[in-house]
Amino acid sequence: MSSDDLYGYAVRLREAERLIANDPKIRSADKKLILSFLRHIKAKEVGIGRQAKYAFMLMRCAQCLIVRGGWRSNLHEFLAQSQQR
Repeated sequence: MSSDDLYGYAVRLREAERLIANDPKIRSADKKLILSFLRHIKAKEVGIGRQAKYAFMLMRCAQCLIVRGGWRSNLHEFLAQSQQR
């Protein structure tokens, strides 16, 4: 943990990525999409804490929801709506 990362977000993010990749409850297409989204927000320089938050939130959503089709097109809308609640 670096001095900039007081809350261990980098470790949490790595753990979330590992859990997503190895979770049998999450469909492989959803795993790829979630991990791709995490790479995208990292490239956009979203804060590490926010990345970890999104990783765990999307992992839990993928475990609980069975979403057929439309997941990719509605991902950003879904995240925006979940932040408003």
